[in-house]
Parts: sequence; structure tokens; C-alpha cells
Amino acid sequence: MTEMTPTTLWPQNNRTGCKFDSQSGAVTVYIISQFICLFGLLGNSIVLWFLRLFIRKNPIIPYIFSLALADAAYLLCCLVIAWCLPILILFKVELSSYSTGLYLLTVISVERCLGALCPFWYRFRRPEWVSSAVSIGLWSLAILQSGLSIFFLWERSVNRKIDKAINAFNLLICTPVMILSSLTLFAKVKCCSHPQNQPGHLHMTILLTVFFFVLCAVPLSVMTLFREYVNGFPGIFYLLASVNSSINPAIYFLVGCHRERWFREPLLLILQRALKEEKDSKRYVQLQLMLDSRLGPATFTTSESLHYW
Repeated sequence: MTEMTPTTLWPQNNRTGCKFDSQSGAVTVYIISQFICLFGLLGNSIVLWFLRLFIRKNPIIPYIFSLALADAAYLLCCLVIAWCLPILILFKVELSSYSTGLYLLTVISVERCLGALCPFWYRFRRPEWVSSAVSIGLWSLAILQSGLSIFFLWERSVNRKIDKAINAFNLLICTPVMILSSLTLFAKVKCCSHPQNQPGHLHMTILLTVFFFVLCAVPLSVMTLFREYVNGFPGIFYLLASVNSSINPAIYFLVGCHRERWFREPLLLILQRALKEEKDSKRYVQLQLMLDSRLGPATFTTSESLHYW
């Protein structure tokens, strides 16, 4: 681990502290990253505040809520670490928050891909409790990983092996699955982009979220995995990681806001629109009739099912 500087923003040799160099570029990156973390923490807090009201009304909401919580935890760790508190455990909490966000995005991408490829199963067969259970399981996995790393914190060789295994799992397994699922979803959306069968806001929100994660967070993950062969970490990688954890609320706003009514709609309405999937009514009715023919009349109406919220 390296000393905390605007150039590296990473602990080294188990030492922490603030030794800021005089390079204007490094100081600029440091200041920008701090402002990004503050605004990102505010944005994710607003998202958490609104989503707490609807966490049981939409199968995607538990994932988005957990993702906002993981991003907020990551940004909070970045802010605390930047102010030179000598707590090495914070770096493990930061890694845990990053891993949780990656796992959640992977699951979201896979689920939406399955929903696009197998709409009948996803709409009618998927249990309602799956989202909450999976979110809890992913948090537990990330906490277990960081717990093992903290337990062996003072055994340097073991600690490095654990961190390397976690980073390898994140980069070589979860990231390719997330990218492949997102590309499949994108291809499906493009193929079904008929005027009468528009993809809806939710797919656009997810694709943009994954795109910025790959663009901003994956480079830092690559550098972390191969840090034994790198002499120091450019501060720009940590700046990009901060952007990734801060940009999701902005994505929700841009996707959910009507262009002709900028800043004139309630934030709750914008968030609802960004996370709502607009379904093709004809296709939905066909699936409903197919289900009725197999299992009998459904216990809910089409008008009720068309609304997630």
C-alpha cells in the first residue's frame, strides 16, 4: 500500500498520512475528486430516501437501493480516507463496497437479459422475494470477503493473496458476465426498437449504468489486480472510480426527465420514470392470455400489472 497523496490515493507499506506534493495537476485531481464525492454522496442519499418508500413495489428497486447504498459507502470511505484518518480497515470497507456494486450490476444485467429473452418466465414465474434475497446474499458475500481480508490484515502475505483473489474474481468472472449480459440486452433492445415496441426507460438506465461502470471503475480494478507490477497509481483512476459511484443519480435524472420540462418536475416522479419499464401492451396481453390458458385466470388485472409502482 502507498501513502495517501493526490497522486496515488492509495496506502503503501501499511502507512497512512497526508503528504501532498506540489504538483498542480495532482492537487487539481484531488480537489475535483473531493467535490465529486460530496455531490455523489448527496445524490445517492436522495435516491435512498425516495426508494425506501417503494422497495417492495418493483422487483428492480431492491437492487437499485442496494447499489445506491454501496456507492454511498464507497464515496464516504473515499472522503474519510482522503482526510488522512489512519484506519486501514477503511480500505477493506471500500473494497467491499466496490465489490457489492459490481455484483449488483452483474445480477441486474443478467436478470434484465433473462427478462428480455424469456419475458413469460420473468413476468409471471419469477418469485417476488428473489430481489431482496439476492441483494442480502450479495452484501453477505462482499462482507465475508472483506472480513477475511481484515482478519488477516497483519499477515501481509495472506492478506495480499486474499485481496488478489477478490480482485481476480471481480475482474475475470463478474465483469465479463456483466458485459456479456449487457451486450445481449443491448442487442435485444436494438432488434425490438419498433415504434410500437419501445424498450422503455429501465433498459436505458441499466445500459448507461453498466457503460459508465466499465468506463470508470474497471480501469482501477485492472490496476489493483496488477499493482505488484505498477509503481504507484495515477490519481485519475481514483477520480474515475469516484465518478462511477457518483454518476448513477445523474443517469436517473437524465433518463427520467422530460426534455421540455427540465427542473420543473418532482424528483420522485423523475426517479419513478427512470426505473419503470414501459411494456408493449399487445405482447403483454398475449402473455397474459397464454398464462390464463395454462393456469386459469390470473389473480391480478392487466392494468394493475402494467404498473410497477
